Amino acid sequence: ISSSKHKRRIVQYYDSGAVRYINDLFGQKKEVYTFYREDDGSLDEIANYENNKPEGKREMFYRSGKLKTVSYYSKGKIVSMEEFEENGAKVSETKVENGNGRWLGCSPDGGYCCDCLVVNGKLKNCKNLNPPKQVEKKR
Repeated sequence: ISSSKHKRRIVQYYDSGAVRYINDLFGQKKEVYTFYREDDGSLDEIANYENNKPEGKREMFYRSGKLKTVSYYSKGKIVSMEEFEENGAKVSETKVENGNGRWLGCSPDGGYCCDCLVVNGKLKNCKNLNPPKQVEKKR
């Protein structure tokens, strides 16, 4: 997104005073949200919106700053999604293409925290895996 003279920035804070998110507005319809964690201020997520719906790239991060999830949206619907372990290895069980597939989400402890189907761009039948499920690594 290129900057324009219409750019505005909104910053929201946690009660603790730490930055919760920064919302950069470009014109009247395009926005970029950058979310931070309250306890350590680390980057949590960067998401693009257009007309109040997710649009384009969305990235989620581990506390270490490494990429956790990258997904692409069109008109508020998931088009594709990839999940990464903290060591950078791609989670082969997560495969979402053309708005359909499966998302197996990583938890910070190295297991998997959730298992969802993606159907026509929407998360369906999500199961919380508590305690996190350990999946045998393919070598």
